Amino acid sequence: MNNTTKKSVYLVALAGLLSTGCQALQPQKPTVVRYQQPTTQAACSMPVGKRVDSAFSHAKQNLASAACQHQYDRYFDSLINVAMGDPSQENKKRFSAFLTWSYEQGIISKRQGKSYYTRYFSPTFVSLSDTHNVCAATRNKDEMLRGMQAELKQKKKGILEVAGDRDAYFATLRQHNDIVLVLEATALACVADR
Repeated sequence: MNNTTKKSVYLVALAGLLSTGCQALQPQKPTVVRYQQPTTQAACSMPVGKRVDSAFSHAKQNLASAACQHQYDRYFDSLINVAMGDPSQENKKRFSAFLTWSYEQGIISKRQGKSYYTRYFSPTFVSLSDTHNVCAATRNKDEMLRGMQAELKQKKKGILEVAGDRDAYFATLRQHNDIVLVLEATALACVADR
């Protein structure tokens, strides 16, 4: 084969390769790569349903994540609502164990745990002033009465509707009414002494 023939064969082969290669390449739409920011916030879903033990497990599982711990009050309220659907004395133990767990996990302080439990399950009113000067305490009487009224609603949920203890709730209600009566009488006596 002479040089001209070789060149012709190479040109034909090259043209064939180019035409075949170009046919294989189909025009494509540009690919858009979307950057999805990683999710840093946990799914902090509230416990719901009718099964009390499952609700507590759900709350603990979510509260184990630091991202959900700022919603502790909402979790506690949700647990109260679930437990109201199945009132029993066992619920008081469940809440006590839950508050202890919350303290041990560093989610709440010991004082906060005691306050939660007392507000819902104890006849003692934490909203009362702890001052020993009776007349000084009555200066904030209206604020204390509002606090006691709000706490009485919490105690109704905890003692009556969650724990199912009617006697304890009505004893707490009587204690509330006695304290209100004493506060009113003390306020009148302090004003008369001025």
